[in-house]
Amino acid sequence: MTNQITLRHRSDTEEIAARRQELAELLTTLSERELAVSALWHELAETEARYIREVGSLYEVLDALNRRIYELRTLRNPTLADDQDQCSDQSHGCGGSAAPTSTELKSLYRDAARRLHPDLAETPEEQKRRTMFMAEANRAYQLGDAEALQRILEDFDCAGDVQPGQARGAELLRLIGQLRDGRARLAELNREDERLRSTEVFRLRRDIADAEPHGRDLLGEVAYTIRGQISRAERILASLEGKVAKEIPLPPLST
Repeated sequence: MTNQITLRHRSDTEEIAARRQELAELLTTLSERELAVSALWHELAETEARYIREVGSLYEVLDALNRRIYELRTLRNPTLADDQDQCSDQSHGCGGSAAPTSTELKSLYRDAARRLHPDLAETPEEQKRRTMFMAEANRAYQLGDAEALQRILEDFDCAGDVQPGQARGAELLRLIGQLRDGRARLAELNREDERLRSTEVFRLRRDIADAEPHGRDLLGEVAYTIRGQISRAERILASLEGKVAKEIPLPPLST
């Protein structure tokens, strides 16, 4: 409440100057964040490409061998296929439930609907302004962003005494809109950064970086392990083929 009262007692000139300064700082933050997220994305893309090149192709060979081993084992024991189907069916039974909407968010949204609704407007210009703010409030609520919803209400209160037909009033409304768009973009970048950092590729990149100071090539170690698994799978497959050849005519290799 104190902040809102202070804002209402600022002159238009002071308010515009403050909003311009806030926008300049926000644009600087946005630029830095864009660069950081873009750099992280490219680093992860390079890590993924290296993984596919050095390790992924080996996994493809191992998977093909394991599929063939499974085919031959099911030829000798058909009940294995039934067991596999049951496991697959059970794996589809799990599902997450959405997190409940917070009480704070619901309360803020009810307040926004009560204060921002376009039907409360007395002029066409005011109706457009309220429609714009209400659309932003709806989006914030759908995203579950209580902080953004609170800022929208504060911006609406700040612009409440502005007459859209006045030059300074129009400038203030424009700045408020730019700030709102900038904050929304910053929130998107933060979510993208969080998403990238939660991926398996990010964890792999971090593990590779941690291993390098100790003279270890993590991907090389993984590749070495997989080659060992391939050799073992080849031995198992050769043994199975010999056994099945004596029992059942072999089907053609699957592609």
